Amino acid sequence: RSKTPSATNDGRPTTPGVTQADNPSEGVKFAKILDNVKITDLYGTDRPGGRKHLGVDFRAAPDTKLYAPANGRVIEYWFKEREGNYMVYRTARYTFTFLHLNANAVRAGTDVTAGSLIALTGATGTKKGGGKYAPHLHVQVKENKTGTVIDPTPLLAMQKISANSAVA
Repeated sequence: RSKTPSATNDGRPTTPGVTQADNPSEGVKFAKILDNVKITDLYGTDRPGGRKHLGVDFRAAPDTKLYAPANGRVIEYWFKEREGNYMVYRTARYTFTFLHLNANAVRAGTDVTAGSLIALTGATGTKKGGGKYAPHLHVQVKENKTGTVIDPTPLLAMQKISANSAVA
């Protein structure tokens, strides 16, 4: 069950790359956030010092368009040394944090519809450089009700993301 949004807030015509699909576990519709998705790092992978990766990384050339995953609001767009330019985007049930952006397309406080352009990806911040970590988008998701960081993969399932699509 999929449908194409009829309009976006940036004036671009509806395209096949921006679709919505039902998430059967939540009954929430999520739009495709990037075209040509390639995962470079999965949620929960080990990090130095016994830490776990609390998001999913997608290979994305600088200035790749990032689309809103669902109807929501841009809460914050800011810069931190490690994260670079980042955006906090809240939907009814989840808060998405997107890291390493080049630019925002909408200002903090803006309500946005699913599939609308919200930012451009980049390589900002002091994340690891080179190899599979070069320009990418880091996506972290928290449940609004509990504040718990969760694996974003099931929410983005309509993009056919799985461990099998990870890039070595």
